[in-house]
Amino acid sequence: MKREIAVLIGVFSVCASTLCSGSTELVLYSCSPNANRLLEVAFPKVQRGEGAHACALNHCLVEPTFETFVDVIRYWHAQRLPAATPPIAILHDNFPIDFSLAAGEFLPNGNGEESKHLEELTEVLTALSLEQMSFSKVEEKALLQRDLNVIIRSMSGSRRGTSVPKLFERCLKTAVSVRDRLRLSPNEVDTCRQKLMTRYHSSRATSFSERYEDYFPAVVPSPEDGWHRFDIADSEYTHFNFFKHGSKVSTYIRAPTFSLEAICNVWDKLYDQFGLRLNATRSSATWKLPKGSETALVRTAKLLSTEGEEVDICLVEEVLVRAFKSSDPIVDHDSSDFCGTIHFQYLLSRELLLGRNTGSYMRRIDDDALVFMGLTAEVPDVDTVHTASITTARLNCIACHGINPFGTNSIFSFQRRRSGR
Repeated sequence: MKREIAVLIGVFSVCASTLCSGSTELVLYSCSPNANRLLEVAFPKVQRGEGAHACALNHCLVEPTFETFVDVIRYWHAQRLPAATPPIAILHDNFPIDFSLAAGEFLPNGNGEESKHLEELTEVLTALSLEQMSFSKVEEKALLQRDLNVIIRSMSGSRRGTSVPKLFERCLKTAVSVRDRLRLSPNEVDTCRQKLMTRYHSSRATSFSERYEDYFPAVVPSPEDGWHRFDIADSEYTHFNFFKHGSKVSTYIRAPTFSLEAICNVWDKLYDQFGLRLNATRSSATWKLPKGSETALVRTAKLLSTEGEEVDICLVEEVLVRAFKSSDPIVDHDSSDFCGTIHFQYLLSRELLLGRNTGSYMRRIDDDALVFMGLTAEVPDVDTVHTASITTARLNCIACHGINPFGTNSIFSFQRRRSGR
């Protein structure tokens, strides 16, 4: 794995321009060739980065060895150095699920001129608007509506304080028009929800102590096996606000021997005593999570029905899990942060969802995979981190949740007001 990353970095930096000019032969949507063109234009497989955190990439090429917890902390602090490599690009095996506004490729430039990407997006959306699409299964219709929702949300949010040319407005209005034709009937909502729930709960290990690579939590649509809903007020969700309220974000916790009431009592005390200072507080001053505790964040798509309502059909876009192997930080080379925390990151795969009728449609991101910094690992997160720098998946998580804190202190929900309190 380490050697493969080194080779791929060189390939991406040299061949990015060639890859970007080619088109994929992969056909996902059966409803229209233009739906597949939409993926190529709006969700391109090649994503350009401004550069990479050199020390992060160098470290991921060599298996680290630590003797003490202090060694681990020094290691992570060293990886926070500025980017130091030339621009490179990431080639994804799958089309990213989030819409990229990197480098203003779909936005008017400083002179108010329209971009080539905007022209291409408008062209494919116009072609879709003139078609009578026929879907082989309801999941395909739901997924295409979801993709259009992502484009509409991103473009709508990009207009703040910007002089928008007519083509940009036309592109956005056409996207809304096509999306509205894809609203789901009550029967389609029920059918799709049942199918997707069944596929989400396809056979996988349900305990992270069994097989790490197969672990997938059974928390949708309702908690099982000791999981509890762990929600804060929507307005305080970083993820909820980042995705412009277009996705439903739910959080869950599983702490052995603790009931939901006991967890909420601890939560209220932590919030009242520390608030936003929790992640800067020494772990010994706060509640220790029981060994084997886990947290999960699940992002599901919000879709529109023919009755004008937003509906959740269990179309899961992302699952983020952190499992704590111990109550205190320990030197553990088999964990994601080398301190005893294991990260599980899953993203929706269009190929798995549409390419087969059974089985999970989520794919895991390896800890050492190259990703962009921020909440959208596959595309630049210019809204939050204002950069298109590339790092590794493990460092992307640890940079926020695990440089110094561990356990309770790394769970940002504990810093926020509990929903319903």
